[in-house]
Amino acid sequence: MSSILTNKKTLEWLFLAWLITLPFGSSLGGISFGFFTLYPNLLFSIALLAPLPWIILKWPRLIKLFTSFLLIWLVYGVIFAVYNGKSESIIFDVRSLGMQLVFALGLFSTYTILGWEKFKDLLVVGLRCFLFVLLFFGFFEFYTGIHLEGNTTAKLYFLPVNFIFYAPLFTYDNPNDFLLYCIFILLILLTFDDRLRNNRFVPISIALLIALFTICAYSRLANFILTIIIIFQLFQQFLVLKKRIEVRRYIPYAIVGVLMFGLLLVNPLFIGPKYSAVNKFQKNELDVSGRDSMIIDNSGKVVDRVPRKVKFNEPTADQVRMNLILNGLDLIKEQPILGVGPGQFRQRHEDKKVERNVGTVLSPHNFVIEIVSQFGIFGWAYLLFVAYAFYQLVLKKWKVNRTNRYWMLIVFISIPIMWLMPSGYLYQAVNWLLLPLLLIEVLRIQKEENVQ
Repeated sequence: MSSILTNKKTLEWLFLAWLITLPFGSSLGGISFGFFTLYPNLLFSIALLAPLPWIILKWPRLIKLFTSFLLIWLVYGVIFAVYNGKSESIIFDVRSLGMQLVFALGLFSTYTILGWEKFKDLLVVGLRCFLFVLLFFGFFEFYTGIHLEGNTTAKLYFLPVNFIFYAPLFTYDNPNDFLLYCIFILLILLTFDDRLRNNRFVPISIALLIALFTICAYSRLANFILTIIIIFQLFQQFLVLKKRIEVRRYIPYAIVGVLMFGLLLVNPLFIGPKYSAVNKFQKNELDVSGRDSMIIDNSGKVVDRVPRKVKFNEPTADQVRMNLILNGLDLIKEQPILGVGPGQFRQRHEDKKVERNVGTVLSPHNFVIEIVSQFGIFGWAYLLFVAYAFYQLVLKKWKVNRTNRYWMLIVFISIPIMWLMPSGYLYQAVNWLLLPLLLIEVLRIQKEENVQ
């Protein structure tokens, strides 16, 4: 029995099937049982756990420590749910903790049996498929404005037509979540996929395509990460090519560049609302002054009286985000050890049991606030694991020449920004994948050092 469950060929196909179905989640082939949905990727996730009884004792101490931590974190969440009622918010977060553990166990189990080289090869193939799916649907939605229906598309009927109608959503029902996955998969591939990393044009082309999507989604954070990726990739290619560059061949291109810059210098420029005072432009709003102002229909019948300014464009999110952080800090002060519990950040805001007004926004939009305010020491411990991975993969022996060393630095620069992109990060598969993959890379490097 153990030989069947730990058979490498079987596990290879299971792992690849898990990766290929990962983008679709419960949106394809899902069967709902009320509070629980069964879907192909979940079945593959569970199947990857089958070899655990035969290999778990052989795991390195780091993996045992991390998975034990995730298990205790999940147990705390379940106990909280039992004693505080099974509200939708609580169940949602406890489910996320469970999936976080399942993903970690599956990845560690597969890595242990297959070894690094085969694990990496399958990971790269699966993530390439993942990125292809995202870019295909992203371009389709961007070009056509056709999306899978969800809560976001329901809101679009009540908004003035603008770029957001063309922001890709895929199955995530949120443009920021979609961009989070695109950027995460691209970064992981650039870290582990040697062929992609060494290609001169493909990584930059992919980053530029995703950058188009960020324009529609108005995502400054995603745009910032993509700018870093593009600049770093260009810099790397310059370092590779500089020894082979014949200066005379590039003189015409340099002259064209100077002329392009000169064109901007000698001609007056129109500065759009992105980089100039917004009040210079017509806004999407109706400004009605006076208490006797009325709105009438075509027949002249009074539809409504409007003694105020009615705005159809949503306000900027900066103040809302700041208030979410401050409310989260209040929750940390309230329960600094174990946090206020799973799902309670959202619940407190929904019940208006917070000091600062955040309108209709209920989610933290900040992963550190999300896990520390709700889970206390568990949140801090998670951040310690991230810091440990950063030390091992970036800071330790910095001068050692590793091909993915600098891309790993870009990953860690991007992580805090990715934590701010979605409304919530704990429930994202990105979260369930990232730290286990980083710890596997730590183990690989430590194993190579021990061999040397």
